[in-house]
Order: sequence, then structure tokens, then C-alpha cells
Amino acid sequence: SSQMQMANNGFLYFVSLNQDQSNTLVGEIRCPVTATPSVDFELFSYENTDTTFFLGLPNYTDHIFRRRFQDSTRLEPDTLALCAGEMFTLTARIDGPEYLWSTGDTGPSITISQGGDYHVTVTDECGYLTIDNFLVDDLPLPSVEIFFPDGNGLCAGSTLSIQAEAMNADTLYWSTGDTAPQIEVSAGGTYTVTVANGCGEVTASATVDDLPDPTVAISFPVDIDYCIGDTISIFAEATNADTLFWSTGDTTEELPLTETGMYTVTAANACGEASETGTFTFIDCEPLGPCSLQMPNVFSPNKDGTNDLFGAFTDCEPEEFQLRVYSRWGKLVFDTNDYTRPWEGLFNDEPAPAEVYLYRLVYRLPGETEVQVLQGDVTLVR
Repeated sequence: SSQMQMANNGFLYFVSLNQDQSNTLVGEIRCPVTATPSVDFELFSYENTDTTFFLGLPNYTDHIFRRRFQDSTRLEPDTLALCAGEMFTLTARIDGPEYLWSTGDTGPSITISQGGDYHVTVTDECGYLTIDNFLVDDLPLPSVEIFFPDGNGLCAGSTLSIQAEAMNADTLYWSTGDTAPQIEVSAGGTYTVTVANGCGEVTASATVDDLPDPTVAISFPVDIDYCIGDTISIFAEATNADTLFWSTGDTTEELPLTETGMYTVTAANACGEASETGTFTFIDCEPLGPCSLQMPNVFSPNKDGTNDLFGAFTDCEPEEFQLRVYSRWGKLVFDTNDYTRPWEGLFNDEPAPAEVYLYRLVYRLPGETEVQVLQGDVTLVR
């Protein structure tokens, strides 16, 4: 090794012996290429032994001498984040006797309260310049909003999607324990989501409503006669319904009727639909005259107070009377000799099926000498 070497810190180093040659001295020449160099003849020393006595510099200078930055060096920026309302201290990453910050400060550290591009120029004892850069980002608090892709109504037995839209968030977690932005829920209630970053956390909540199934019923006047030629209004009484639809095509709550028939109304919402059917019979309300008799052609034995019975309409008591009702296969399902006891729609004390039945009526009214026979069909609806 030579007796003088340039180390990687830019200084010159040399060796010499003390007066009795018992120690090897390592000297240092600082700032050798400037107008104001300085010298230290004994930076450190070590004792000479049989194995270490030499006048050359050691081969492990990288281990002994601290590495310095080159003159006029610009360091890679150090990127930092600053939360709103906080203060932060920036400290130069190198040492030197002189500091000049972009803010005008001249100390090794400055305190900042807003983001930006900061740099400090450090001048060392040799006049070498090093520029240290800091990129400070303003980091806002996170934010989050909850929305429902398909609305916030939940039908029984189904699931509903809830989605969180977050900004400036590092983490997200739901009150259900989920950490994905979108979750599926199967019960109504309030759900919360919390998002966080290095500056804090924010929570949002939303409510899922249990949406009931719709219901509907038909209401109608029960204290008047349904006479041929009249107009009678029936009404749909619906709950939790978004739409109404009658079998006639009407969509209003009120439906005017002018003729005998079956009428169905359907109520619907996002969860499903419900229907109700009613049968209404219009009769000839003209006076029957002395001992007249009529038979209806449809009845609905559903115990709603309207058209529940099948029997003879007459204003006098027949002197002879027999009413028999048969299934379409010819099986006798009802038989009576009492005109005041109409058929209630039962067969063997069980509700008879909804279908068309045949009847045969044999009767003789007061003042008549001959027995009359009336045959026809009647429709039973439920």
C-alpha cells in the first residue's frame, strides 16, 4: 500500500511512525482540493506488533472511514404524508455546518403544517453542497358513502346488496365483519361501514327495510240488490302494493260492474303478488208477480255474505217443491223438499269442487194445477 490514499469520503489519509516507532499513526488531510485544507497528523493510532508493523495504509478503508456524499449531490426525494391539521418535522438526512431550506430556515430541521416540495441545501466543511428533497403530500381524512344497487327493501327469504364507495381509505370493514366493498345481507336493520387511513377513520350507516308481501281483498256493498241493468262498484283494498291489476284490465282501486261474472284483482310489489277473486250475480229485480220463481246460474259459497247459496227465488211458498243437484257425472250431491233450505255448496259435509253442476227443480205454485219442471246448470266458484 502507498503511504497516502484518497478515501471515499474525499479526504487524504497517510501513515507515519511515532518517535520510538512503537505506534503507527494515521493522519488525515481534510478538504485537500480546496483553498482551506486542514491536517490532523494523528487521527488515530495503533500499536505496532510483529504482525502489524507496516507503513502502508490498511486495505479495509471502507470499514474504517465513514462514506461521505459527493459534492453538489441531489438526494432522491423522501416522500411523506401529512394529515390535515397536523404539524410535521423535516430533518436533513446529512450533517453539515450550514443548512439552507427552501423556506429560508437555516437549521437542520423545520416544522411544516402543509404539503409541498421542500428541499434543504447542506454545505459541509469543505464547501461541498448536498441537496436533500422532501415531497410532502397532504393526506385527507377518508370518506365513504353507502348505496343500494337494487333499493333498500328486502323481501322475505332473499338477500340484498349493499355497496360502499370509499375515497382515500387504506382499510374498510363492515359491522358484519366483511372487508369487501360490497356485501350481501339477508335481514333488515342498520349496517355500518368504517374506512380508515393514517389520518383517522370515518363511519357511515344505512338501513335495510324488511319489505312485506302485498295483500289484497275485494270489498263490495252487501245491503243492496245486484239488479240487471244497474252498475255496482267493487273495491280493491290492498296493502304494501305498488300496482293493482283487475282481470278486466283496469288498474284502479274501484271497478264498476254491470254483469254477472268472476272478477280477480292482483296486487304486486317487488316481493311478489297476491290475488283475490269474487263472483257477483246480477238478477232480474222486476217484481216477480204472484208466485213467480227464478233460479240463479252462479254462486260462490265462500261465506262472504254475497251469493253464498243456491236455491229458488220466489215471493210465495210453493205447494210442491223438490230441488236436486247433480255433478256433471250424474252423481246426486244435493236434494231438498224445503224451498227455504238452499244448497250451501257442500257434499257429504265437505266443500264441493268448483265446477259446473246440473239441477232439476220440480215445483207447483199456489193457484196452479200442474207441476212445473225446471232444468239447468249452475256454476260453483270459490
